[in-house]
Amino acid sequence: MTTTTSAVPSGATQAPGRAPSAPLPAASWRDMLLATLAGPVALGAVLGLEVGPLTALLKSLALPAVLLGVAAVMVPALYVGATLTGAAPPAHLLVRSLGRGFRACGLVMLGLVAPALFLLATTQALGVAALVGTAATAAGVLIGLRVLFTDLFRGRSTVAIAAFALWSLVALGIGLRLFVEFVAA
Repeated sequence: MTTTTSAVPSGATQAPGRAPSAPLPAASWRDMLLATLAGPVALGAVLGLEVGPLTALLKSLALPAVLLGVAAVMVPALYVGATLTGAAPPAHLLVRSLGRGFRACGLVMLGLVAPALFLLATTQALGVAALVGTAATAAGVLIGLRVLFTDLFRGRSTVAIAAFALWSLVALGIGLRLFVEFVAA
């Protein structure tokens, strides 16, 4: 019996007919960026609709800014922690996994925009947008973290998984603080 092994590193994705280390085509990066931004922009707008159109515009810019800002501040710490635990992937795999996590986060948020709009339109109570928007944002972020964990840390040592869990808690804390300050307020 012959067994074959995959040349794709753990957590990496491979397009059919492409080498695992080959860069993704520009169209793929464009689609990933669009999926990453569309959900937070649309959900941010829903969060502001209860107040008015200007607030919807501002919150549609604030939510993606918070998500990208937290990532910009926290990703270097993730890479340092992964290096210290011996679980650091090559940098290009980290970037690809971050892109996949952001895409998943954005798609979840985009998928929850219609139900959020429905609840906002059919409910008379104030604060519904903030509650539903916060829940949808949390769902998107947690799914994004799950994708990042699966790509980079699944099957790693307990120390590496603990480092990811600690990093996630710190990132979630910073993100929650910024979300409450700039988006949900």
